[in-house]
Amino acid sequence: MNGKGNGVDADKTGKNQGNGAGKREPEKSSASAGNTGGSVAASSVGSPGKEAAEGQGKTQNALKAKKRISRTRMQQIRWDPDSIFKENPYYLRIADRFRVLKYLTVACLLIFSVVMLTVFSADITVENFQYLIKDLDLSGLTSFGDFDSIVYSGGSSAVFGIYRGELAVVSPGQTSLYSSAGSFSFSKTNVFYSPALLSSEKYMLVYDRGETTCSYAVYNSFAELKSEKLDFPITGAALSDSGSYAIVTRDGTYRGVLLLYDRDFNRISEVKKDKYIVSVDLTDAGDAVAVASVYDSGGSAYTELMLLAPGEENPQATVIESGGMPMSVRFLSDGSVAVLYTDRIAFYDAALEKRTEISLGSAPSQQAVIGDSFVCTVYNKTVIGNDKTVTVYDGMGRKIHESECSGELIKIAVSGDSVYLLLEGRLQMENVLTGEKKECAIGPNARDVVFPGSGTPLVCFAGNAVPVLWEDGEGQTSADTE
Repeated sequence: MNGKGNGVDADKTGKNQGNGAGKREPEKSSASAGNTGGSVAASSVGSPGKEAAEGQGKTQNALKAKKRISRTRMQQIRWDPDSIFKENPYYLRIADRFRVLKYLTVACLLIFSVVMLTVFSADITVENFQYLIKDLDLSGLTSFGDFDSIVYSGGSSAVFGIYRGELAVVSPGQTSLYSSAGSFSFSKTNVFYSPALLSSEKYMLVYDRGETTCSYAVYNSFAELKSEKLDFPITGAALSDSGSYAIVTRDGTYRGVLLLYDRDFNRISEVKKDKYIVSVDLTDAGDAVAVASVYDSGGSAYTELMLLAPGEENPQATVIESGGMPMSVRFLSDGSVAVLYTDRIAFYDAALEKRTEISLGSAPSQQAVIGDSFVCTVYNKTVIGNDKTVTVYDGMGRKIHESECSGELIKIAVSGDSVYLLLEGRLQMENVLTGEKKECAIGPNARDVVFPGSGTPLVCFAGNAVPVLWEDGEGQTSADTE
C-alpha cells in the first residue's frame, strides 16, 4: 500500500514538475521578447539613416505600384470600358425622366407656336412689335457720365439734343445717338430735309419742317417706334414726359389742325381751327395742352389762347388778346403759362387768368427764350454795336436778374437755375439766383449748346461736340475745333 501510494505520489510530483516547467517557459519567452523589442528599439533609435532609407524605398515602391495600376486601368478602359464604368440605376432613372420632360417641353412649344400663328395671326403686325419694344431702353443709366469729345457727320442742317443721357444728332438722312464715350448707341436713316428735334424722358420726336416730306418719327434709344406721313406740312409739335405728343398741321382750306396722340401712338383727338396755329405745348404729364393761334378780324391781328384736355372736344379756357403776334407758348414748372409775343411777355395762371405782362419796348434787336421756371430776354443797347442787356423774369413777371454782355449772340439756353449765352468765340453762364458768372473760350462756328445729365455743357459744332471745362469762372473747351 505504501509502495503504491508512493508511486502515485511520485507520479503526481513528476506531473507537477512538468506543469511547473511548462508554466515557466512563457515567462522566459516574454522576457526574451522584451529583450528583443528593446534591442530593436535601441537599433531604431540608434540608426535614423537606415529608417529614412527604408521610408524612401517604401514611397518609391508605392509610386511604382500606382503607375502599374494606372497603366493597367487605362488598358482596361481602352479595351473594355463597360467593365470599369458601370451604370448607376438611380441616375439612369433621373436621366429618363429629364428626357421625357424635354420632349414634352418641345411638344408644348410647337403646339403653342402653331396656335399663335393660326388663331392670332391677325394680331402679329409691325405696330404690335413696335408697341412691344416701345419701353425697351438699352442705354440705361450708364450714359450719365462726363462726355468725351464726339465726332459725327452732322452738317450745317443738323439739330442737337439730349435724350436719356445721350447726345442726339439729327441731320438730313440720319438720326443718331452717341454715348458719353463717343460711340454709336443707335443710328437710323430718315427722310427729313429740314429736321426739328424734341426729346423727353419717354421718347424722342423728329419732324420735317416744310412741304418736302410732311412726316415725323418717334424713337426710343433702341428703335424707331412710329412714323407717319401727313397730307400737309408740319408746322409745330410738342412732346410730354409721359410720351403723349401733339402735331400741328393744316388742311386743304389752310385751317390749323392739331393732332393729339397718346403714349401708345393712338390718335385720340383732332382739333380743327379757322385760325393759324403758331405754337403748342403739353404739360409734363400730358394732361393739358396750350395752343396759341393768330387770326385777322377787321384788319387787325388777334391772338387766341386755348387750354384743352387731350381727348375732349370743348376747351377748358379760351382767351383773346390783341396787339402783337404770339411767337411761343409754354407751361412753366408750377403749371402756369407764359406767352412770348412780338412786343411783350405775358404770364397766365393755370386757368389762363392773366397775372402780368412785360413790355419789350422798342429795342433794336432782341431774343428771348422761355425756360421751366423763368423767361430770359437779351436785347441790344444800340443799333450799332454788340453790347447787350440780359434780363430774367420769374413766373410772376418779377425781374430776378439783370446783367451785361457783348458779342454776337448765337443762342440762348436755359438749364436749371442758369442761363447760357452762346456767343461767337465764347460761352457765358449766369446763375440767376446767386449771380455767379462763368466764361469759357470756344472754337468758331458753334451751332448749339446742350446739357447732359452730368451737368457739364456740350458745345455742338457741325462735325463734332466738345465738353466745356470751367476753371474758377474762366475755362476753355477740352478740345479745339474748326
